[in-house]
Amino acid sequence: MVQSCGPKEKDDIKPTPVNPKPDPEPEIEQKEFSYKISKDFNIEFSEYLKGIKVKDLQENDVVKHFGNRLTYIKPDSLYIKEDSLSVFSHKMPKQSFKIKWENDFLQIFDQKNNQWKNWAKRDPKDSVITINISFYKKTILNEERSNLTLGQVYGFMDKKTMLDSDAKNNSELIWMSRNYIFNLIKKK
Repeated sequence: MVQSCGPKEKDDIKPTPVNPKPDPEPEIEQKEFSYKISKDFNIEFSEYLKGIKVKDLQENDVVKHFGNRLTYIKPDSLYIKEDSLSVFSHKMPKQSFKIKWENDFLQIFDQKNNQWKNWAKRDPKDSVITINISFYKKTILNEERSNLTLGQVYGFMDKKTMLDSDAKNNSELIWMSRNYIFNLIKKK
């Protein structure tokens, strides 16, 4: 048995209207970015004695003061996915950070101090990221001790925290601030 219901007249049937344009899909924000280093250069490379700048150093002085440290520390590529950053170097293990963006500054979460700190700067179109790394070698000699400290810090460090102007100390600080420029290679 077959049964159907509908209009009595064939001409009463009206086609269902077809929406000519589908609703636009919401635009998905890009959340993954890959960057590759394009160049690096010194912003400052100076020698300080007892807290006073005595001279600017040249690129050929880098190995004398820092050995191969720049080669090992130099990041090769960056990968950003949502709120995390991975830093890759061919000589070092991968580093990972929790991040957030504050205007054009990439900030990392410093667990030791429980605060956010500026780590890098990006251009408004996300195509270039600039990282600053500060390298230092500090020597303190006095009657009681001698101390040599070597290190590097990602981000924008103020060298004033490293300067020593104590008259009883014979202190020397070699300070180098270096920029690393990364270009966007992939975004999805």
